[in-house]
Amino acid sequence: MIKIKPNGELLNYQFLQVPQCNFCSTYISKLSIIKKDQWQCQICKRLLKLPVWYKQQPILYDNFEIALTQPSFNRRALFLIDVTSQVLCRMIIPLIEQSLNQFDEIALIPCTPYPTILQFVNNKIRMITLTSQDQECKLDLFLNCSTEFQKIRQLCRIIESLSQYNQNANVLKSNYPIELAQSFINRLLEYQSIKIIHFTWINQFIKPEIKSQTDIKIGKNHYHLFIIQQFCNVQDYYNEISRNLHGKCNVYNDDDLDTFYNEVDAFFQSSFCWEAQIQINLPQGWKVQNFQNLNTDSNQFYLPYLTNQDEIQIEFIQEVKQKPKDNLVQTIISYKSKTQKHICVANENILE
Repeated sequence: MIKIKPNGELLNYQFLQVPQCNFCSTYISKLSIIKKDQWQCQICKRLLKLPVWYKQQPILYDNFEIALTQPSFNRRALFLIDVTSQVLCRMIIPLIEQSLNQFDEIALIPCTPYPTILQFVNNKIRMITLTSQDQECKLDLFLNCSTEFQKIRQLCRIIESLSQYNQNANVLKSNYPIELAQSFINRLLEYQSIKIIHFTWINQFIKPEIKSQTDIKIGKNHYHLFIIQQFCNVQDYYNEISRNLHGKCNVYNDDDLDTFYNEVDAFFQSSFCWEAQIQINLPQGWKVQNFQNLNTDSNQFYLPYLTNQDEIQIEFIQEVKQKPKDNLVQTIISYKSKTQKHICVANENILE
């Protein structure tokens, strides 16, 4: 198991490559012999020049830990709230407001609550025959969409007028009822360090092949998606969204609000290292059997995000008909902070 920890001794190569033998391509390890400004390859025994920035790790066995630096990045949380329940809406929005003082200066807050009926109205065609006995109750199934869209357009005009007075601000345009939106926006504008994000419909993220990345303005921004829904199970629908957002998708129902509070709070307090690429260098006779509870025989893995609270679980197995040469496994984790690439290396002795 690899445990990512926020503090501790850091082996951080802020370069593109780990020291590697020019002849046999073997990586330097904690067991390599170092003599002043040279290191000896463990395979071909050649002496190679040691980079001045290299720091040899202490020898660890069994479970080992890697400390990652905290990169500078824009932390983004996308909240989608089902506003068909006004009670639920009034509970969630104050929670987001209360969390504003936890944001750092580069935090971005997109908040796009959505009416479920509007989002799913065209998914399936339903024909309902109204009778005199049930006409009144069945009419409640239909939402006055024109009224809702009038509120949305009115809200957009208000926010656009606000943005003209602050040309440097990215402005939030949302589609929840205007009486709630105005107080929420006013609350956000009190925080000068907070940038507010553009309005968008959720279906912009569903079919990215229709729009280019520049049109969607998402790219690899790594949004964390927090969804409060009511009485519907559309997990696959949201998983498609989260793949396009390069982040994690969290879906909650009415009875999951305590979990929502805790996970939002954890999001604001955690440190992130985005786009982690993991490479496992195994000795002869060993192979990867399981990665994050998924069976696989690959030795390279991609994680769209990595936090200091994550634990990466990797299981190894001996290959059939091959006698292990040794038990030393080398794990390389590379990750990006803005345009710079960082590489961390750790070694583990597999216990048979």
